[in-house]
Amino acid sequence: MFNGVAQRPHYGLDFRVHTGTPVKAMNDGTVLLARFLYYEGNFVVIDHGQGLLTMYLHLSQLETKEGEAVKRGQEIGLSGGSGRATGPHLDVRVRWQSVYLDPARLLQMSLP
Repeated sequence: MFNGVAQRPHYGLDFRVHTGTPVKAMNDGTVLLARFLYYEGNFVVIDHGQGLLTMYLHLSQLETKEGEAVKRGQEIGLSGGSGRATGPHLDVRVRWQSVYLDPARLLQMSLP
């Protein structure tokens, strides 16, 4: 809700960080998108295979390019407030098989 009007859901998890904080890939994958978009700002999408995508929005700077193979923990950009953002932060989104997943729940899971 915004001013009493239903809006589209926010599919991401926002982390309050200072502009320029390094943002790292959650896992190995291939960069599908690394560019500026109006709402998302500097935006990186990584394909991890089997329909799993991670997205990183509102970056102040891109440190990767489309088609690049990235490793888990590799720096892909710097946090910021680009695009439609009210201040510096990192918006992280996870999509699997075209369905958005709650990143907070994934962080609670014990994965190998």
